Amino acid sequence: MNIFKREISYEFVKSSLCIFTAAAFLVFAGTFVLLISDDFTFMETLFEVVSALATVGLTLGITSSLSTVGKIVIIVLMYVGRVGVLTLLTYFMRKNDIYAENEIAYPQANILIG
Repeated sequence: MNIFKREISYEFVKSSLCIFTAAAFLVFAGTFVLLISDDFTFMETLFEVVSALATVGLTLGITSSLSTVGKIVIIVLMYVGRVGVLTLLTYFMRKNDIYAENEIAYPQANILIG
């Protein structure tokens, strides 16, 4: 794929699409849960959810008025936003143990002898 006289690899586009889709799903799910658990407008809830996922620190002041479920949703979204969506997806999508001996490849080095 070429954009502005630059070539972007397919793997980078696939990774970006994965992050966008996961983030959009988290915003949708978080907004849905907050709309069910708390009595705030759609725009207020959406603002709080996006702000939590993006970890920007903005709020409309309704966070302290959220129910326990709402606060847990905001905490989880803040954690996911800070660690990173792709990092968490990679961690949870692994089939084998991360530290399996057969997956570790050590770099080869040339050393001076003599």
